[in-house]
Parts: sequence; structure tokens; C-alpha cells
Amino acid sequence: HALLAAEFPLVTSLPQSAFNSCLLLRYLDFPNVETLGSSVFSYCDNIREVTFPKAVTIGWGVFQDCDLLRRADFPVAEKIDSYCFRGCDALETLIIRTPAVAKLVNKNALQNTMIEDGIGYIYVPSALVETYKTASNWVTYADQIRAIEDYPEITEG
Repeated sequence: HALLAAEFPLVTSLPQSAFNSCLLLRYLDFPNVETLGSSVFSYCDNIREVTFPKAVTIGWGVFQDCDLLRRADFPVAEKIDSYCFRGCDALETLIIRTPAVAKLVNKNALQNTMIEDGIGYIYVPSALVETYKTASNWVTYADQIRAIEDYPEITEG
């Protein structure tokens, strides 16, 4: 697949494998997507940053093996499924702004990332930092969890 940009303001759901292996895809604009199906962007090697302002559910392997993905921002995420970021070697920043702890289905969601390696971070609201650090599957990354409010230069939208 060869697609440089994907802009779909009216789309609210992305089905399984919709953009899988779009090797040239670099820019995403899906402001109204609430559900990301399994493997939607897996193997899209040129995506560097993603923000999904309305995504509540992030499916299985959505960004798996997106080698250059460095930053992911999910303002309202409630569920992050297995293998979501597995193999995203450059992932150093995951931002979850939801006012409740998002469910991390399996700790393998961040396997083979800078976060797993201890040199990337997960930013959450300060009121939830301690809860995230002890929550199921998040506990694996407790040392990498930081308060959004402490790092405005990193987390500004």
C-alpha cells in the first residue's frame, strides 16, 4: 500500500486491518474515531505520532510493528488491547488523559518499546499516577508512569 496521508473527519470507526502495511503512511487525521479495530495500522513503518481525541477502544495490535512511532496520545481511551504497540521500537511517549484508569488488557501491549526498555514514559493525570502504578498489567511499567501535569512541554496537545 502507498498512502501518505489519511484524513477522514466523518469516520467514527476503523475496521480491522483498514490501513495495515501502508508503508508510506505518515500523517493521520481521524478526529472522530471512537473505535480502532484490530491491526488497523500495523506495519505502517512511517507513522511517527498519533492522536485520537475520541478513541475509547484501541484494538488488538493496532500499531504493532510501526517502527518509527514515537508518540501516541489518547485523551479518552478506556481500553488498550493486547499487542497494541508491540514492536514499536521508537515508542517513547504514551499519553492517556482519561479521568479514570484505562484498562490495559495485557502487558504485552508495550512489548519491544522504549517504555518496556525503561527509557520511555507513560503520562497520565496526576490524580491517577499511583493507581496506574498498581493497576493490572500497568504495574509492569510502574517505573515509567509519570504525571501529565509535571511535563507540559512533552504533553501539550
